[in-house]
Amino acid sequence: MFLQNLLETLIKLDVKTMMGVLICGNLVLSLLTLRYYIYHDSNYDKTIIQRFGIAKILQAIAWLFLFFRGEISDVISVYFGNILLFVSFYLDSLIVLRLNDKWTKGWVLTQSVLLAVAVILFLVFEITLSAAHIRVGIASLAVFLVFAAPNVLSILNKESTKFQKVIAAISLLFLIFLLLRAFNSLFDNEIVLFTNNFFQIGTFLALVLLMLTNGVGFLLIMYDRSYALVKESSNLDPLTRIYNRRFFMNKAESYFKRHSKKMVTYHFFLLILIFSRK
Repeated sequence: MFLQNLLETLIKLDVKTMMGVLICGNLVLSLLTLRYYIYHDSNYDKTIIQRFGIAKILQAIAWLFLFFRGEISDVISVYFGNILLFVSFYLDSLIVLRLNDKWTKGWVLTQSVLLAVAVILFLVFEITLSAAHIRVGIASLAVFLVFAAPNVLSILNKESTKFQKVIAAISLLFLIFLLLRAFNSLFDNEIVLFTNNFFQIGTFLALVLLMLTNGVGFLLIMYDRSYALVKESSNLDPLTRIYNRRFFMNKAESYFKRHSKKMVTYHFFLLILIFSRK
């Protein structure tokens, strides 16, 4: 009964409401990222944090332009809105590459080329056809084109953490819905941006879920990296890069505790054996 009520509630959601959620959610994430950026010390991580914050701001602006489709100029809503969305997902894709230690000239060039192809493809179809259902389909394919490869790489990468794989899996769920939405839109003349059907609702629900997990996950990953860096620097001599006294004392303490637990277990079974013989 609970699942049935939940599904009925989700189906009743409309695209414009979820766009509002995406606008507010991305703005909140950008503010949290800004605060984290100000108090973060590592220059290497600061670059990633900065790009993440810019990506969230661009997504919020893009969804804001799309939210007011029909109420503001088409140049701003259609062209700027969609292109900003492509650029924001491009920045997200670069962040995924950086977190997977795949930040190479080859990968960055590939993603840049895919972004250029996505923008040109969208502009060509929009200028020549200017049909709402074609626009929705091409925009969906463009985001898929930019965002798919890094997330597949994140799942296949053996060095990525379980949390990174979970975020990548949710991203792929969103991309699957996006691809279905693209083909549905291309072959259905009645589809527009605010049409409420299964593919539209599923895509936006997956996008909201992706926004939440991606934002929280990114900040947690950055926190873990900072903690690991602080832990490493506290255990290494800054001049020789050799483990210091604190490291060996912590190791000795952990070994002592482990040995103590084993000794307690050993004495416990020894007492049982003695009393059983009596």
